[in-house]
Amino acid sequence: ARMDIPVSARFVLYSWQRECCIVRFSRVDEIRSNAKGTTYPEISKGRFRDMDIIVPPDILVKEFSDTANHIVKQVRILKQSTSKLEQARDLLLPRLMSGEITV
Repeated sequence: ARMDIPVSARFVLYSWQRECCIVRFSRVDEIRSNAKGTTYPEISKGRFRDMDIIVPPDILVKEFSDTANHIVKQVRILKQSTSKLEQARDLLLPRLMSGEITV
């Protein structure tokens, strides 16, 4: 997820793609049913604009964004940690296997 996406856009993108509690926000099937085309289905801007969307109150969007941003930052940190651990493994494993290093 990109960090420069505006708060409301991040909420909309998330809620169109994910399930939240019991309510399903995904509208992929609705979008696909409105898509037309002979080579590949695509949805026109006009059809897309005609689709209704529920916009939550600003406070809910802000709370969601704060939580989502925190999670995105944690994922980024964990990916960096995983990369560093993989590098350490790749450096140490051959030495352990050859007996150069013992545990």
